[in-house]
Amino acid sequence: MSEEKQPYNLMMIRNGLSPKTTGKKERKPIKKISDKLKAEREKEKVAGSDSELDLFFERMRKRMTGKCLFCGGKTEKHNDDFYRTGIAHLLPKRPVDKGGFPSVGTNEDNWIELCFYGESCHTNFDSGKITWEFIFDSKEGEVVKEKLMNVLPLVAMEERKHKLYSKLENLIYNK
Repeated sequence: MSEEKQPYNLMMIRNGLSPKTTGKKERKPIKKISDKLKAEREKEKVAGSDSELDLFFERMRKRMTGKCLFCGGKTEKHNDDFYRTGIAHLLPKRPVDKGGFPSVGTNEDNWIELCFYGESCHTNFDSGKITWEFIFDSKEGEVVKEKLMNVLPLVAMEERKHKLYSKLENLIYNK
């Protein structure tokens, strides 16, 4: 491009008559939560997201110790954003058609405290890498067994058809 067709400001900068207006950009860290998602979460809080499940997590947070039941590692009890990752449901809270037990999803005995980071006991428990047989053979098995003995009788009739219910019933009551 010839000099006569260049914008006036650019010519002034090239000839050293005007200071450079651009340069290295200031580095900004990437946000962990976007402004849009943050606004949605705030809106949910303001809109009264005191659903039964939210209230359940708040109550159970008060009971958390900060230690994983299985490995003794640190849980997220004191992390306001991720404390829920330390609360593992013994019987999944998902809908019935997906193999869950929503009738006892917010039962106060239907949870144990597990680490999510570090040894990932929560993930390993949910994925089945930590089996029910292994749990009942370990020292933690008594705690889990006691909780399940309180929860299993409360499971709705339509949810009792799941294999997990039968399996746990056999393991606990030796049927």
